[in-house]
Amino acid sequence: VVQPDFGGIRVIADNPTKEDIGILVMQKNIQGDWVPIRNSIYTSVDEIKQSLRGFEAVDQKFAIVVRDHWLNYTDTLEINIKPLFEQLMPKSAYVGVRLANDTKTIDNAYPVSNLFDGQFLEYWGSYFTDRTVDVGNHLVTWDIGAKTKLSRLRIWNFSEPIGGKRLYYYLGAMKKFRIWGSNQVTDPNLETGWTLLGEYDIKKPSGLPYGQEDNNDLIAAKDGADYEIALDKPAVRYLRIECLDNWIGGKFMAITEVHVYGNPNF
Repeated sequence: VVQPDFGGIRVIADNPTKEDIGILVMQKNIQGDWVPIRNSIYTSVDEIKQSLRGFEAVDQKFAIVVRDHWLNYTDTLEINIKPLFEQLMPKSAYVGVRLANDTKTIDNAYPVSNLFDGQFLEYWGSYFTDRTVDVGNHLVTWDIGAKTKLSRLRIWNFSEPIGGKRLYYYLGAMKKFRIWGSNQVTDPNLETGWTLLGEYDIKKPSGLPYGQEDNNDLIAAKDGADYEIALDKPAVRYLRIECLDNWIGGKFMAITEVHVYGNPNF
Protein backbone atom coordinates (compact mmCIF):
# COMPACT_ATOMS: atom_id res chain seq x y z
CA VAL A 1 0.00 0.00 0.00
CA VAL A 2 1.31 3.45 -0.94
CA GLN A 3 -0.15 6.60 0.60
CA PRO A 4 0.55 10.35 0.59
CA ASP A 5 2.66 11.48 3.52
CA PHE A 6 4.19 14.73 4.66
CA GLY A 7 6.92 15.61 2.18
CA GLY A 8 6.58 12.35 0.28
CA ILE A 9 4.95 8.93 0.29
CA ARG A 10 4.45 6.19 2.87
CA VAL A 11 4.99 2.54 1.91
CA ILE A 12 3.23 -0.15 3.97
CA ALA A 13 3.91 -3.81 3.20
CA ASP A 14 3.87 -7.28 4.75
CA ASN A 15 6.90 -9.57 4.45
CA PRO A 16 5.82 -12.43 6.75
CA THR A 17 8.74 -14.74 5.93
CA LYS A 18 11.27 -11.93 6.53
CA GLU A 19 12.88 -12.29 3.12
CA ASP A 20 15.65 -9.95 1.98
CA ILE A 21 13.76 -7.69 -0.42
CA GLY A 22 14.06 -4.39 -2.18
CA ILE A 23 11.02 -2.20 -2.65
CA LEU A 24 12.13 -0.08 -5.58
CA VAL A 25 10.34 3.26 -5.76
CA MET A 26 10.80 4.80 -9.19
CA GLN A 27 10.15 8.02 -11.05
CA LYS A 28 10.79 8.87 -14.70
CA ASN A 29 14.03 10.54 -15.74
CA ILE A 30 14.30 13.17 -18.48
CA GLN A 31 14.42 10.39 -21.08
CA GLY A 32 11.08 9.08 -19.84
CA ASP A 33 12.51 5.88 -18.31
CA TRP A 34 11.60 4.62 -14.84
CA VAL A 35 14.61 4.78 -12.51
CA PRO A 36 14.76 3.94 -8.77
CA ILE A 37 15.10 6.88 -6.41
CA ARG A 38 18.16 6.76 -4.17
CA ASN A 39 16.24 6.08 -0.94
CA SER A 40 14.31 3.01 -2.07
CA ILE A 41 13.68 0.43 0.64
CA TYR A 42 15.94 -2.56 1.33
CA THR A 43 14.89 -4.66 4.29
CA SER A 44 14.16 -8.07 5.81
CA VAL A 45 11.63 -7.07 8.49
CA ASP A 46 8.16 -8.60 8.50
CA GLU A 47 6.14 -5.39 8.77
CA ILE A 48 7.30 -2.50 6.60
CA LYS A 49 6.11 1.03 7.33
CA GLN A 50 8.46 3.60 5.86
CA SER A 51 8.15 7.15 4.59
CA LEU A 52 10.23 8.47 1.71
CA ARG A 53 10.55 12.25 1.80
CA GLY A 54 12.01 15.11 -0.17
CA PHE A 55 9.20 15.51 -2.73
CA GLU A 56 7.23 18.64 -3.60
CA ALA A 57 3.55 18.80 -2.69
CA VAL A 58 2.35 18.45 -6.31
CA ASP A 59 0.68 15.60 -8.18
CA GLN A 60 3.33 13.19 -9.42
CA LYS A 61 3.60 9.62 -10.63
CA PHE A 62 5.49 6.82 -8.91
CA ALA A 63 6.11 3.22 -9.95
CA ILE A 64 6.94 0.47 -7.45
CA VAL A 65 8.27 -3.06 -7.81
CA VAL A 66 9.47 -5.60 -5.26
CA ARG A 67 12.72 -7.48 -5.91
CA ASP A 68 14.01 -10.51 -4.04
CA HIS A 69 17.55 -11.70 -3.33
CA TRP A 70 17.71 -13.61 -6.64
CA LEU A 71 16.63 -10.58 -8.74
CA ASN A 72 13.09 -11.79 -9.31
CA TYR A 73 10.69 -8.88 -9.78
CA THR A 74 6.98 -8.39 -9.22
CA ASP A 75 4.69 -6.61 -11.62
CA THR A 76 4.85 -2.81 -11.46
CA LEU A 77 2.44 -0.74 -9.42
CA GLU A 78 1.94 2.72 -10.93
CA ILE A 79 0.25 5.34 -8.81
CA ASN A 80 -0.38 9.10 -8.82
CA ILE A 81 0.21 10.76 -5.45
CA LYS A 82 0.32 14.32 -4.17
CA PRO A 83 2.62 14.46 -1.11
CA LEU A 84 1.40 16.53 1.82
CA PHE A 85 3.12 19.85 2.41
CA GLU A 86 5.47 20.10 5.40
CA GLN A 87 7.98 22.66 6.56
CA LEU A 88 10.59 23.01 9.24
CA MET A 89 8.82 25.16 11.80
CA PRO A 90 10.96 28.29 12.30
CA LYS A 91 13.16 27.77 15.32
CA SER A 92 13.21 31.49 16.02
CA ALA A 93 9.67 31.04 17.36
CA TYR A 94 10.52 28.24 19.81
CA VAL A 95 10.45 29.18 23.49
CA GLY A 96 11.21 27.01 26.50
CA VAL A 97 8.37 26.50 28.98
CA ARG A 98 8.88 25.49 32.60
CA LEU A 99 6.11 23.32 34.10
CA ALA A 100 5.92 22.10 37.69
CA ASN A 101 6.88 18.50 36.82
CA ASP A 102 9.64 19.36 34.33
CA THR A 103 13.03 18.08 35.45
CA LYS A 104 15.74 20.58 36.36
CA THR A 105 18.93 20.65 34.35
CA ILE A 106 22.46 20.03 35.60
CA ASP A 107 23.41 22.93 37.92
CA ASN A 108 20.43 24.78 36.40
CA ALA A 109 22.59 25.28 33.29
CA TYR A 110 21.98 23.87 29.78
CA PRO A 111 18.59 25.61 29.27
CA VAL A 112 15.69 24.35 27.17
CA SER A 113 16.74 26.80 24.44
CA ASN A 114 19.77 24.54 23.82
CA LEU A 115 17.36 22.12 22.14
CA PHE A 116 16.98 24.51 19.23
CA ASP A 117 20.12 26.67 19.19
CA GLY A 118 21.72 25.13 16.08
CA GLN A 119 24.62 23.60 18.04
CA PHE A 120 25.07 19.87 17.35
CA LEU A 121 28.20 18.65 19.15
CA GLU A 122 29.34 20.85 22.02
CA TYR A 123 28.35 20.35 25.65
CA TRP A 124 27.49 24.01 26.04
CA GLY A 125 24.97 23.80 23.18
CA SER A 126 23.17 20.65 24.41
CA TYR A 127 20.36 19.93 26.85
CA PHE A 128 20.93 17.72 29.90
CA THR A 129 18.56 16.94 32.75
CA ASP A 130 20.11 16.35 36.16
CA ARG A 131 21.00 12.66 36.53
CA THR A 132 20.74 12.92 40.34
CA VAL A 133 17.02 13.75 40.19
CA ASP A 134 14.97 10.63 40.89
CA VAL A 135 11.38 11.66 40.20
CA GLY A 136 10.50 9.04 37.61
CA ASN A 137 10.58 9.87 33.91
CA HIS A 138 12.31 13.16 33.07
CA LEU A 139 10.33 15.80 31.15
CA VAL A 140 11.09 18.92 29.11
CA THR A 141 8.55 21.34 27.55
CA TRP A 142 8.64 24.02 24.86
CA ASP A 143 6.42 26.19 22.65
CA ILE A 144 6.91 25.88 18.87
CA GLY A 145 5.17 29.20 18.25
CA ALA A 146 2.05 28.16 16.33
CA LYS A 147 -0.60 25.46 16.38
CA THR A 148 0.70 22.93 13.86
CA LYS A 149 -0.28 19.60 12.34
CA LEU A 150 3.00 17.82 13.05
CA SER A 151 4.62 15.34 10.69
CA ARG A 152 7.80 14.46 12.59
CA LEU A 153 10.46 15.52 15.01
CA ARG A 154 14.10 15.11 14.03
CA ILE A 155 16.17 14.57 17.17
CA TRP A 156 19.93 14.48 17.63
CA ASN A 157 20.86 12.63 20.81
CA PHE A 158 24.03 13.88 22.48
CA SER A 159 27.16 12.06 21.35
CA GLU A 160 29.64 11.46 24.16
CA PRO A 161 33.32 12.01 23.20
CA ILE A 162 35.14 8.87 24.36
CA GLY A 163 38.66 7.84 23.39
CA GLY A 164 38.90 10.09 20.38
CA LYS A 165 35.52 9.15 18.92
CA ARG A 166 31.89 9.93 19.67
CA LEU A 167 29.42 7.39 21.06
CA TYR A 168 25.76 8.05 20.21
CA TYR A 169 24.11 5.20 22.14
CA TYR A 170 25.67 6.03 25.49
CA LEU A 171 24.90 7.43 28.96
CA GLY A 172 21.95 9.86 28.83
CA ALA A 173 21.19 9.57 25.12
CA MET A 174 17.54 8.51 24.95
CA LYS A 175 16.74 4.87 24.28
CA LYS A 176 12.98 4.98 24.82
CA PHE A 177 10.84 8.11 24.99
CA ARG A 178 7.45 9.70 24.34
CA ILE A 179 6.39 12.91 22.62
CA TRP A 180 3.33 14.73 24.00
CA GLY A 181 1.43 17.71 22.60
CA SER A 182 -1.14 20.25 23.76
CA ASN A 183 -2.58 23.66 22.97
CA GLN A 184 -2.36 24.90 26.54
CA VAL A 185 0.13 24.59 29.39
CA THR A 186 -2.13 25.16 32.38
CA ASP A 187 -2.23 21.47 33.33
CA PRO A 188 1.17 19.78 33.76
CA ASN A 189 -0.44 16.34 34.25
CA LEU A 190 0.30 14.26 31.15
CA GLU A 191 -2.80 12.11 31.48
CA THR A 192 -5.27 15.01 31.70
CA GLY A 193 -3.63 17.94 29.94
CA TRP A 194 -1.68 16.36 27.08
CA THR A 195 -2.13 14.12 24.01
CA LEU A 196 0.35 11.31 23.42
CA LEU A 197 1.74 11.88 19.92
CA GLY A 198 4.03 8.87 19.86
CA GLU A 199 6.23 6.44 21.79
CA TYR A 200 9.60 5.51 20.33
CA ASP A 201 12.19 2.83 20.98
CA ILE A 202 15.64 3.56 19.54
CA LYS A 203 17.55 0.55 18.21
CA LYS A 204 21.31 0.46 17.78
CA PRO A 205 21.81 -0.92 14.24
CA SER A 206 24.94 -2.94 15.06
CA GLY A 207 23.44 -4.69 18.09
CA LEU A 208 26.86 -4.40 19.75
CA PRO A 209 27.12 -4.36 23.56
CA TYR A 210 26.83 -1.08 25.46
CA GLY A 211 29.86 1.13 24.90
CA GLN A 212 30.71 -0.44 21.54
CA GLU A 213 29.57 1.13 18.26
CA ASP A 214 30.51 0.65 14.62
CA ASN A 215 30.19 2.70 11.45
CA ASN A 216 26.56 1.59 10.92
CA ASP A 217 25.70 3.14 14.28
CA LEU A 218 27.54 6.34 13.37
CA ILE A 219 25.72 6.65 10.04
CA ALA A 220 22.33 6.07 11.69
CA ALA A 221 22.87 8.65 14.44
CA LYS A 222 25.14 11.47 13.32
CA ASP A 223 22.52 13.27 11.19
CA GLY A 224 19.73 12.79 13.70
CA ALA A 225 16.71 10.53 13.31
CA ASP A 226 13.07 11.20 12.38
CA TYR A 227 10.30 10.28 14.80
CA GLU A 228 7.02 10.40 12.93
CA ILE A 229 3.71 11.71 14.23
CA ALA A 230 0.66 9.79 12.99
CA LEU A 231 -1.72 11.63 10.66
CA ASP A 232 -4.64 11.11 13.04
CA LYS A 233 -3.00 13.10 15.85
CA PRO A 234 -4.34 16.62 16.53
CA ALA A 235 -2.55 19.86 15.70
CA VAL A 236 -0.69 21.21 18.73
CA ARG A 237 1.44 24.17 19.78
CA TYR A 238 3.26 22.94 22.89
CA LEU A 239 5.50 19.88 22.99
CA ARG A 240 6.95 17.71 25.73
CA ILE A 241 9.57 14.98 25.56
CA GLU A 242 9.35 12.32 28.26
CA CYS A 243 12.44 10.13 28.62
CA LEU A 244 11.45 6.62 29.68
CA ASP A 245 14.93 5.07 29.53
CA ASN A 246 18.40 6.13 28.49
CA TRP A 247 21.27 3.92 27.32
CA ILE A 248 22.80 3.57 30.77
CA GLY A 249 19.47 2.48 32.25
CA GLY A 250 18.39 5.75 33.88
CA LYS A 251 15.78 8.44 33.25
CA PHE A 252 17.92 11.52 32.60
CA MET A 253 18.18 12.78 29.03
CA ALA A 254 20.96 14.26 26.90
CA ILE A 255 19.76 15.86 23.64
CA THR A 256 21.77 17.99 21.25
CA GLU A 257 19.13 19.42 18.92
CA VAL A 258 15.48 19.11 17.82
CA HIS A 259 13.81 20.09 14.53
CA VAL A 260 10.00 20.17 14.36
CA TYR A 261 8.30 19.58 11.00
CA GLY A 262 4.66 20.01 10.06
CA ASN A 263 2.03 22.19 8.42
CA PRO A 264 0.59 25.12 10.40
CA ASN A 265 -2.14 25.57 7.76
CA PHE A 266 -3.28 21.94 7.50
